[in-house]
Amino acid sequence: MKNSVYVSVVVFLLVFLSNIFFGSVRFDMSEIWSVLMGTSADDTVRYVIVESRLPQALTAMLSGAGLAVSGLLLQTVFHNPLAGPSVLGVTNGASLGVAIVMLLAGGASVVGDVLSGLSGQMLLFLAALAGALLVTALLVFISAVAANHLVLLIAGIMIGYLISSLITLFTYSASETAIQGYVLWGMGDFSLVSLQQIPWLAAAVTLPLIACLPLIKPLNALLLGERYAASLGYSVRSLHIRMLLVVGILCAVITAYCGPVSFLGLAVPHISRFVCRTDDFRTLFPTTIFFGATVAMLCNLACTAFTDQIIPLSAVTPLVGAPVVLYLFFRKR
Repeated sequence: MKNSVYVSVVVFLLVFLSNIFFGSVRFDMSEIWSVLMGTSADDTVRYVIVESRLPQALTAMLSGAGLAVSGLLLQTVFHNPLAGPSVLGVTNGASLGVAIVMLLAGGASVVGDVLSGLSGQMLLFLAALAGALLVTALLVFISAVAANHLVLLIAGIMIGYLISSLITLFTYSASETAIQGYVLWGMGDFSLVSLQQIPWLAAAVTLPLIACLPLIKPLNALLLGERYAASLGYSVRSLHIRMLLVVGILCAVITAYCGPVSFLGLAVPHISRFVCRTDDFRTLFPTTIFFGATVAMLCNLACTAFTDQIIPLSAVTPLVGAPVVLYLFFRKR
């Protein structure tokens, strides 16, 4: 067990450093190392490393951790291995809020404010939060009346399709500049967060994760069934609401800052279970955070390090998530 922990930490550090040392712009290792040591006199290298690659790696790390925990909570709430922020429409709800702001409420001017000012970022965050919480509220209602979890899964997929249809209608009536801005945002990108915005993102992701810590024991009870959890004195409905609120906030924050990031929330919890060989949240929760951060940084590395142009994030994350989904189908027959 200790050896696997040490190996995981080493892999995490190597992936993080790879995000710093490798990118679409090539530099000598000595130049990058001098920047990290604070002895570099080259302003260009310092700007690329400190203002671009470092915040990009930190954004990927925080976003991956938040999305992975969101997927873990949704899979636990709905007892469905295919539950995830993107599959059940939570990410789509956040995207709908952002689409309303970008396409209907000012277009490119709002996008410019979002990328440069706190007020614009707050507007985008509130819109994404409203959209994500609206979908989570619908999921809570459907879960109360659905005959089984398969119905809930299909309902989540249908909600995603309905939201996509609404966004298409908004796009039809929006200006060309607004459409271009929304399309670029919709591709997903960990580079939209500046170094000055990292503390805000870190706080917005870390606080919900900390709020999950008191839920670890009730979540372990919930794994054995809702009746068992209720027999121990836990309010199952209250527990569901708290977890869905955490998921809504995390998805809203990450979607607002990085665009819709698919499959990480679905795939990483299963990777964590496969490695840990346990469903105990005392082990699974921190492991999921760790692997979420690592996998997201690997995706970011794949987007930036192997070509002179930056590959859209939405083209890379399915390469991680789709094989995991296929594995689940074949394993569960």
